[in-house]
Amino acid sequence: MTIKIKGIDLSESTQEILRKYQFIVLAPNNWNGQWMNRQQLFSRIAPYSNVIYSQGIPSVWELSSPAQLLKHPFSNSAIYDSAQIDKPSSLLFHWPRLKRISRWAIKQHSRTLAAKFNNRSRRVLYVFHPNYAHYIDTIKHDLLIYHPYDDFSKQGAHAEQLSQQEGKLLKQADLVITPSSDVSCNMAQRSGRDDIKTIKNGVDFDAFSQSQQLQCPEDLARITGPTIGYIGSINVKVDLNLLDFLAEQLPHVQQILIGPIGNLTGKGELFNQLTNRPNVHCLGAKDYRRLPAYAGHIDCHLMCYDTSPTLWARLAYPLKLNEYLATKKPLISCPLSSVEDQEQLMDVCSTPQQWLEAINQRLSQTSEKLAAGYQYASQQSWDRRVQQLATLLSSAKADK
Repeated sequence: MTIKIKGIDLSESTQEILRKYQFIVLAPNNWNGQWMNRQQLFSRIAPYSNVIYSQGIPSVWELSSPAQLLKHPFSNSAIYDSAQIDKPSSLLFHWPRLKRISRWAIKQHSRTLAAKFNNRSRRVLYVFHPNYAHYIDTIKHDLLIYHPYDDFSKQGAHAEQLSQQEGKLLKQADLVITPSSDVSCNMAQRSGRDDIKTIKNGVDFDAFSQSQQLQCPEDLARITGPTIGYIGSINVKVDLNLLDFLAEQLPHVQQILIGPIGNLTGKGELFNQLTNRPNVHCLGAKDYRRLPAYAGHIDCHLMCYDTSPTLWARLAYPLKLNEYLATKKPLISCPLSSVEDQEQLMDVCSTPQQWLEAINQRLSQTSEKLAAGYQYASQQSWDRRVQQLATLLSSAKADK
């Protein structure tokens, strides 16, 4: 069963601000794939502004066969959630070793995107990832906004390249926004900027607060016994050692993993060991409209990240934080900067033994933290985040 996400409810003053702008949004996520802050924000902005959303052009390494070049040789777009979703010509691609071809392809794609701008409102180039830095020279704009969703200085083998591209964005952006106060602080130290803003991840509260009333999805309903669950991307940032320990120590508790499987560099064997346990159930990626139903029927939620200093998770503000709280189900988290001083809303555990004790306690008794977390989440809606963004837009000073 799916839930229809409630329509947008923005104040008239916010709507008025948004109508003064139009956006080309560059982000690596498929609009109809896993929903992140990019889709949440711009699905709410698009009814009032001209929004063009693009993933850019692919790398030549992503081409599975020469025939793919002719799949759709002409650029086009489709409308989803009031936004124009760009589909660039399949003839355009990055070729890192042939920079002249790459520059030509980016320039051609930029012309297609820029042609979708109108002459009625200010043009905003809104960039979510350093890989799009090259577009700032080829798309004419009135405002440049850089909104990194992670600390890209912790992105392993690609960190140095991303750092160079990010440096260009930080130097030229009229407005820089991150989803975490600590990421903003770190970025300010690296860049020397003292004007970096923070807009934390929000929640579709109407959807997740109704989650317990939704019908339990069939694949989850077939699993009997108490359940603990992680919903989100399953990649190197997840603490698989902890999950494997919990599965071994709590054989009567069913562990639910929901989300796409990404980069597991160095952890692939451990992931296979984990998912081969009889009480671990990897249910795969789900449409974002179905996630509230899953979240509402898991007994206890986990934010179990690898907080090693070499990774980016410890400074993050997880997208799931407010979604979990809105379900009015128990939440247990590892120590993150975003949950400091929030133990009135959730349990925060630093050691495997603390995790065991917290899970056993939350599965056996109710807690006053549930009501406190629910109330907190009710004040963290994505509509409020859009209003924050509109306020920043109205005060942004472009120097172009």
